[in-house]
Amino acid sequence: MATFDATPRPATFQGTPDGSSLSILCLHGGSHSPALFQAQLSPLTTYLESSMPVKVSFHFVSAPLLAKTGSESQTNPDPHYESSTAAPTSTPRTWYFANKSPSEPLPGLDATLLWLTQLFATHNYAGIISFSQGASVASILPQLGPRFTRHLRFLIFIAGY
Repeated sequence: MATFDATPRPATFQGTPDGSSLSILCLHGGSHSPALFQAQLSPLTTYLESSMPVKVSFHFVSAPLLAKTGSESQTNPDPHYESSTAAPTSTPRTWYFANKSPSEPLPGLDATLLWLTQLFATHNYAGIISFSQGASVASILPQLGPRFTRHLRFLIFIAGY
């Protein structure tokens, strides 16, 4: 089993080899969208973009699975979803589906991890900011080894479960 390297590192904000930018992956909650998460994080992203000594870019990605809606819904969307400033046409997405038995695998999680593996193969993220179900997925990544952690400097979990 791979472990996350917790060795203290110098406080640098180096995201790219030349230190010119810091790329942060942003994982929204289940039954949400990147547009909603971007609207929710706007005060933080605006502050970081204006105060960091390097260029900061936030990569808001969409979960690979369509969220079930109406009577099919297996997750509870954010109560602010309908009144959000996010685009009303944003399609709710999910990282995995709820399972009635805690001993059974979560439906869709394998597809999400494969999708994230492909994403991390082409991007060098210095950090991850994640919310709710996205935080649950992000919390697994350090256990999956260096393909996810080789460039990571930080993980931020907001209301994860």
